Amino acid sequence: MIATMMLDFNKLQLSDANVTDLRVTRLTVEIDYLDWQGFSRTLVFKNAISCFFASPHGRALSHGRTQKGGAYVQESCKAAGEDEFDRFNEYSFTEAWEDQEIVKIVAEEVYEKHPPSEPISGAVVI
Repeated sequence: MIATMMLDFNKLQLSDANVTDLRVTRLTVEIDYLDWQGFSRTLVFKNAISCFFASPHGRALSHGRTQKGGAYVQESCKAAGEDEFDRFNEYSFTEAWEDQEIVKIVAEEVYEKHPPSEPISGAVVI
């Protein structure tokens, strides 16, 4: 069992973090990264319908951003046959040195995954 906790993506400390791995399944995108302190972390994007990656492995990040209802969300929803645009968010990661978005994901929500050895208050077991 893996514990997860929903989070506010806009408040996530991504400055000086580095993407180490990406996994895409039918409706989930997982991103592993090392934070600025060297701790390994995993984000899980649930009900993901679109993703864009521009060689993010090993690149330093500056921040993440969430947007609701933008053009990328609407295009992704149309392509996926989703009529309810307002259910989805665009989650993007910005690279530190070039200040460009190197990852975009359209999904309903995002969680942080924690291994069972690190129980987190308020976590939900999936």
